[in-house]
Amino acid sequence: MTTVIARPSSLLGSIKVEKLDSFHLFKFNDELQARMEELLERKKVDLLTRHLQKLILRYLKSL
Repeated sequence: MTTVIARPSSLLGSIKVEKLDSFHLFKFNDELQARMEELLERKKVDLLTRHLQKLILRYLKSL
């Protein structure tokens, strides 16, 4: 499933770029950071669920 942002420009106010020595750091506001963490957690759960399903199927086939 691919999620499309209707207006990517709406994110511009949520991201700041700061220069530290020769590096450019991206910083998210609290709301965007929380959303990114929520999406990452969902992805982890989905990956674990798929892995568990594969293990169960393998086990059932071995019976």
